[in-house]
Parts: sequence; structure tokens; C-alpha cells
Amino acid sequence: MPDPVLKSLPAFVTKEPRHFSEQLMQNSISIKDQGIWLTVGQAAQTIAPDHSRAFGGNLRQPSFRRLVKAAVAHTLGAGQFTLDLAMSASKQHFEGFVEGQELDPEQLAILQNTVSEIEFRTHPQAESQFCHLTIGNVKMLYETQAVLQAIPPTMRSYILWQLGHGDLQQITMFNGRPIPTTHARVEGLSSAIRDFAEYISLPIADAMIAWQTGQRTKQDSMQDETMDVFEEKQRAIREYFATATQDLLNLNEPYKQRCVGIVLSGGGAKDPMVVDCLRDEVESGGHYKLFSVTDLPQAAETCSDPVMTCVQGLLKSSQLALDIGNSSLKTGYTQPNQSTTVGVFPSPRQEYSYQNSQQTT
Repeated sequence: MPDPVLKSLPAFVTKEPRHFSEQLMQNSISIKDQGIWLTVGQAAQTIAPDHSRAFGGNLRQPSFRRLVKAAVAHTLGAGQFTLDLAMSASKQHFEGFVEGQELDPEQLAILQNTVSEIEFRTHPQAESQFCHLTIGNVKMLYETQAVLQAIPPTMRSYILWQLGHGDLQQITMFNGRPIPTTHARVEGLSSAIRDFAEYISLPIADAMIAWQTGQRTKQDSMQDETMDVFEEKQRAIREYFATATQDLLNLNEPYKQRCVGIVLSGGGAKDPMVVDCLRDEVESGGHYKLFSVTDLPQAAETCSDPVMTCVQGLLKSSQLALDIGNSSLKTGYTQPNQSTTVGVFPSPRQEYSYQNSQQTT
């Protein structure tokens, strides 16, 4: 059975560049929205690094709909498609999408209209192409819920931390069941990046690049000389975890005897410095042990990339998965002739008071 197609785009939007190169437009796409051409992806980040997406949101916002258009067209390409779709949302924004246990009728209508015809091109001089998507069933999942579906069900008791740019989200699994009272979030790595920007005296957009590369241009140099920012980044990360983790761990106190393993997923798990600093923070007391989702006692292909675990979980219940993240748009596409497994989904007002179809009591 072929593997699903997994893709990601940096969550940056800007007007379509007038001067471009094929290299510039790599990992990027231009979409036509309300009569104007906008570019989403790596090119947008290069041209306008301060044009990152607003955190959160839902389909009522034009900015969010543009990202959905770009993600769908980038994943499917030109053609006509009829697919089931699953989307994720973080804890604090989930209610904006749903009514009861289903996607809100207004949100569903907006979504259908948004993806019914997407005009796009791969660079400004290319001809327009069209992606037509007709949506079958739609599922909304919490990000943490989707990640749980990607983790092997043989793992019964642990704490899941989903660490991204916008937030750090937690849910505790106890004897194969998620515990609603432990479902919580704090601000993500964006908090550490703001402090980092102050330490190296750069605007946030430039600091994000320095954060990713580990280097910044010397201020007193007229040439392309750079300097290491290791110490400043490490300081910002340590300060972030010193305040971000304890409130989450306090919620796990009733389950502390069994739930000693913390599984780290999300983009933060791909940064070795972040993982090392977090391990120092949570393992110093001798009780908890940190595992990257890529290094679990029971290995799984769905956990091979921590950035894509949410998408892999969404694909358990649908053919097309959309994770419109704060720093990148992550998507997955399973060919229609492949089978999918449909899970059981909770009411947003009874968080995690469900038994996942992959879990047993």
C-alpha cells in the first residue's frame, strides 16, 4: 500500500512577487483570492518575513481561508477531487469550528465554498491551474486528539506534549484513556523567540531566522559576517521551560505513579537544543522521563516525523488532512483506493470523554 502524501508550507503570505526565480518559488504556491494573487510558503517568508499568519482563527476569517486554499492546492494539485476531510484545531480555538459534535453549519458552508474552485499557479509567469474539491464527510479533531491517534495504541499510560510555535498542549493518557482534566495549553515557543529577539537585538522576523539557523549577521560588519547565537537561544529556551512546564505537570499529579513518560511531539521535537533543555527541566527530579515521539518504545511509521504526527492521526479518519499550524501548514493525502479507519470523536463540551476506536479498556 503506498504511503500517504505529506506536505508542508511555511505559514507566510505576501503579494505575488514581480521578480522571481524558480529557486525562490520552491515550496511555495500562488493562489487567486478575491481577484488578487497572493503567494504562500517559502517565497513569502523570504520576501516578507514579518508576514506570518495570525495565531489561531477559523474559517470565518479571510486570512484563514487563504491558508486553507494554499494548503489544499499545494497538496492535491490540479484536477477534480471528492474526498473526506479531517481538520485539527488547538484547544482554545476548537469551539470556534463546531456546533455540538459536528462542524458548525456556517463553517462547513464556508469550507465547501472555499475549496470548490481554487485558482493557483506555481510562479507568476505560469498559467493558472484549478483545483476543484468536493468534500464528503468532515471531521474536526483537537490537535492532541489527532496526535494520540498516531501513537501506537499499545502505549497505555503517558503524558503527551504537543509543542509548536503557538502553544504547548498537554493530555494525559491513563490506562488507555485520555483524562479531560489534564487537557491544557500554555504559550508555545513563540514566547521563547520573543525573549531571544530581545537578547540579540533583532526584530521578531529576523530573530526567527537566527533561531532556525543559529547565526545572525554581525551588526558592525559591512560584509556577510555572522556570529553564533547559541548562548542567547539556550537562555531563552531554559527560561521558557522554567515557567511553562510546571503548571502542566501539576495537572498530572493524580496520575503520577503510572504516567511517568512524557511523549514530545510537534515542531519543537525537531530542535535538538529544545529537546535537550526540556529533558534537563523535566528529568532533573528523577521521576519523569522524556521521549521524542520518534523514539518511542514501540516504533510506528506514523511517528517518524514529529511535525507530521497530527496529520498522520487525522489520516486515520479521512483521506485529506489539514493542520493549519501557526508556523507551517501541514497536510496529508491518502489515495482514494486506500482504506481509512474511522474513529469515534468527542463532543467539544465533553472533551475526551470518548473511547478511541484504536484503544481498549
